[in-house]
Amino acid sequence: MTAKSETLGRLHEKEARSVHPFIGTVEFSDLAATTLKSDIPYVTSSNEKPAIVMALSGFSTTAYEDQSVFLFTTSQKDSTFDLLCDTWLSRSANITRSIKANWLELQHKHTGSGVWQHGEWISKKDDSAPTDCNTADAIIEFAKPYDAAPEVVVFISGFHADHRKHLRVKIGTDNITTTGFTLKVRTWDNSKLFNIKVSWIAYPADLPGVHSGSVNTNQFRTWENAQHINMGYEAFPPGKFGKSPKVMVGFNVLDLACKKDQNIKAFVSNLSQVGMCWNTDSWGETVNYGAGLSYLAIASEDSGQN
Repeated sequence: MTAKSETLGRLHEKEARSVHPFIGTVEFSDLAATTLKSDIPYVTSSNEKPAIVMALSGFSTTAYEDQSVFLFTTSQKDSTFDLLCDTWLSRSANITRSIKANWLELQHKHTGSGVWQHGEWISKKDDSAPTDCNTADAIIEFAKPYDAAPEVVVFISGFHADHRKHLRVKIGTDNITTTGFTLKVRTWDNSKLFNIKVSWIAYPADLPGVHSGSVNTNQFRTWENAQHINMGYEAFPPGKFGKSPKVMVGFNVLDLACKKDQNIKAFVSNLSQVGMCWNTDSWGETVNYGAGLSYLAIASEDSGQN
């Protein structure tokens, strides 16, 4: 590596640490088996096509067919991208009534420097012949090693589960090092998970103006006490944000009853620079035994940050 390229690399890394990526949200409704939402504008205006990291943050499905929802970014253009919501296993219209997703928008200065790294993992690329994948441990390697073990955030971005069994799935991380981590997928009891897609994001643990975490309804209730309205409070580290940050959320745990429509959404409320309320609410006939979400809070560009 030449002195010039080393200097440029340091400059790019400095910029990536000081200029944060942006967060967007989108919602589908009245879905057919495969639905394409076209020309979604990027949050930022840029001459380059940013990387898009998707997280499933809500869905409404009927009770009588397998749950199959996958999100894919396609057809990136200069100022917009398309989002494919694939529910190809549904045999009739409107099996999936709605889907909500959050996304993180990473420009080249973020990814090229290696400060922000991301990826997707799917247990099976061919989901046409379902087989169980109730337990999976996947070794994820970073494209560029970090100087110290980074923070890693994981989100469910697609799944296919047996509708005859309760929907129970949990994702998480283990053994995070400077070069990678272990992605863990689990179900429990008699649930059947045929396929799952996970999105992940990594960033330096000391990155200013960024904070992430994982929360779960089991922090304030047990699964026996199923309820529609679920809200908890999460405090940010003191002084982390000078004003309310932007927050990306997506499911990392789902525990919903079978033989009932499954309607659930994750979102934040009462957001401020010191903390937020997080919510995993359901409605209708859904039996919400529990849910968990991952969150990524990022300082607004005009706010103070530590």
